[in-house]
Amino acid sequence: MQDQLSIGEVASRRIRLKYLERGNPEGPALLFLHGLNDHNRTFDSLIQPFLDDYRIITPDLRGHGDSEWVQGSGYNQLDYLYDLYRLISDLRLAPVTLIGHSLGGAVVALLAGVFPSMVDRLILMEAMGLWIPDEGNSSISERLKGWVDQLNLQETKTQKKISSVDAAYERMHEANPNLTEETARHLAFHGIKKNSDETYSWKYDYYTRGYDFSLRHEESVEIWKQIRCPVLVVNAKSGLSHRIGHNDTLRYFDRVRLEILDDAGHWIYHDQVTQMRKLIKDFIRSDFD
Repeated sequence: MQDQLSIGEVASRRIRLKYLERGNPEGPALLFLHGLNDHNRTFDSLIQPFLDDYRIITPDLRGHGDSEWVQGSGYNQLDYLYDLYRLISDLRLAPVTLIGHSLGGAVVALLAGVFPSMVDRLILMEAMGLWIPDEGNSSISERLKGWVDQLNLQETKTQKKISSVDAAYERMHEANPNLTEETARHLAFHGIKKNSDETYSWKYDYYTRGYDFSLRHEESVEIWKQIRCPVLVVNAKSGLSHRIGHNDTLRYFDRVRLEILDDAGHWIYHDQVTQMRKLIKDFIRSDFD
């Protein structure tokens, strides 16, 4: 099937969220959710083998890509959780297979625990887990102070400008040397916007990098325990230190399988796209017991 894109939009708490839809409109839905400071075109290569048989939905998180930025406040996982709930509800996707990377993995795991009936299967790629250091012994005043310190730091920053599309590619490739030139150019091209002064900026709000204390460790664990669908966790041999599947976190999941990929970093589906495609295909088509 030809990779024909349609652009959609849903409203969530006065924010317009953009998503792309492609593939087979009559097939079962697969929803892919990107990570922090990324965008929905990051999955363009990964999804190719699924276009004939599946309806593919790839949203931009608020503050990312072509979705609107928040004005007057910051971002946290609960905002992302509600946005995802709103998208699935408005498009009538449930029960849906959710596939999330990094921050997107953390968000889809939250939704699967809070609304188990909405999720058919869950695939977590290098998904953010419990933050380090453990905040379990910190008081609310200490957590709020950390939040204020982060906001003070953000107030000193401005959106970075890039001189050209080629310069964006060079930065992308320097930061992610494992990417092929084609992939790095693709991600850079779709990840920037042109400014009025003819420069470019990355298409994410730098406030998305703020401190998030919306959920404590024990609260995240309690939500994970409520997940009822089969779960595939795919991590890189060299990946995040606080990902789901690390530090004995798999014990909080009921029906879970772990795969570790060699020669891959945090951007695991770019570093090992063929293996990642096979793992997804086998998992969504298998009887998991």
